[in-house]
Amino acid sequence: MTTPKKQNKLSLIALAVIVVFGIFLRSYKIHEALGDWHSWRQADTASVAKEYVKAGKIDLMRPKFHDLSSIPSGLNNPEGWRMVELPLRDGLHAWLVMKFPNYGFLEWGRTLSIIFSTATIVIIYLVVLPLSGSVAALTSSLVFAILPYNMFYGRVILPEPMIVMFTILTLLAYIRYTDTRKLFWYATTLFSLTLALLLKPTALIVLLPMIGYFFASSGKTLKLFLSSAILPLLAIVPYMLWRRHIAAYPMGIPASSWLFNSNGIRFKGAWFRWLFGERIGKMILGYWGLIPLGFGIAKLGENKKETLVYGGLLLGAITYMAIIATGNVQHDYYQIQIMPTIAIFAGVGISYMLSLKQGLGKVFVSLLVLAILGLSTALSWYELKGYFWVNNRVMVEAGQYIDANSPSDALVIAPYQGDTAFLYQTNRRGWPIGGQIEDKINAGATYYATTTRDQEFNELKAKYSVLIENDRFAIIKLSK
Repeated sequence: MTTPKKQNKLSLIALAVIVVFGIFLRSYKIHEALGDWHSWRQADTASVAKEYVKAGKIDLMRPKFHDLSSIPSGLNNPEGWRMVELPLRDGLHAWLVMKFPNYGFLEWGRTLSIIFSTATIVIIYLVVLPLSGSVAALTSSLVFAILPYNMFYGRVILPEPMIVMFTILTLLAYIRYTDTRKLFWYATTLFSLTLALLLKPTALIVLLPMIGYFFASSGKTLKLFLSSAILPLLAIVPYMLWRRHIAAYPMGIPASSWLFNSNGIRFKGAWFRWLFGERIGKMILGYWGLIPLGFGIAKLGENKKETLVYGGLLLGAITYMAIIATGNVQHDYYQIQIMPTIAIFAGVGISYMLSLKQGLGKVFVSLLVLAILGLSTALSWYELKGYFWVNNRVMVEAGQYIDANSPSDALVIAPYQGDTAFLYQTNRRGWPIGGQIEDKINAGATYYATTTRDQEFNELKAKYSVLIENDRFAIIKLSK
């Protein structure tokens, strides 16, 4: 018979194996050029860190990036201000590159996300363990570790993996504070919630499972209520101060009102189809993963703490997708924030399935679960394997040529339909779109890079010096 001590040891060994496997999966193509899925959004994030490295100092209050155009905000942005989330991730990325440059800029950027995503695997285990037991905790962590969606988005250069880690850490710390009433856990809750909000205010959805745990806990007191109620009020103050600060840089604040419901899609048939069908059902869970997810939801109501905490997570995920309706439908990386909820429900569902049978029945269910996980992962991978591909290597090659053959302070026009991925490859600041070339030259543009031979290129070729032209790309030096 297995003793509790031995069972705990086996659980920790299993968790360690899951963590190692999760790191291995997320390291896939870690050295690849930044030209994979959502490279434009990754380039915007990475270029902030690059500008810090170029400057040799990290100024979190005045982040800049490569794009000098008016595309993000609709206003001229000659300084290249990038005022979105507090650039904690970018600052850490730049610091690591300056401290340990031999590892590589891209490698450090992806490794940071791998660290955050791996930490989330462990935190999910610690959240689920006291609520649902070791089997559910391990299967929840396993689901989060192996889903191909998390495999890709657990190594992208985006702030979301960091947001998810701090959000789920907030829930864990609050659970520990409620159980122990120790100041350390209260401070940890406040710290992690504050950082999560500074990265993205949508992290507030974690308040719903926190409220659930408060009402499910025994020994509720007025002191616990007041200390809990003041948490979000204290945590949101730095976020409000940050918003007040960036208001002085309107040219660096990307337009965001469209994210909510600009196309009127919320609760329409297309909203349900894209989010619950195409994204969660098909892309994330590979169809078959809906089975354990359904069992996890069906288990709600059997245990008070599970019901209120997991129910809060579920309500928070739906609320998030409903509020940021257009953003969630238009960009699949917005679903990164609901992945702990999906993993927990699927993991608890697997545990629930395994508990329904004994003897030979349990063996059959175990084999069924393995088959479901295998099919879910394989079908999801089929949908997502292309996310890792660099679909325009010519863009990368042209950017590398400019980086090697132009001054480091050169300003570049790299037309790519407003996509900054091409501009990022040049390692220079400038414009990701053509047109109004004379105005851009007056603003300091000295090079024009292209992978096409359109009318604009031919006009510039006749007027300015061609630095290189081959069958893949061309670079024009904007001087007669």
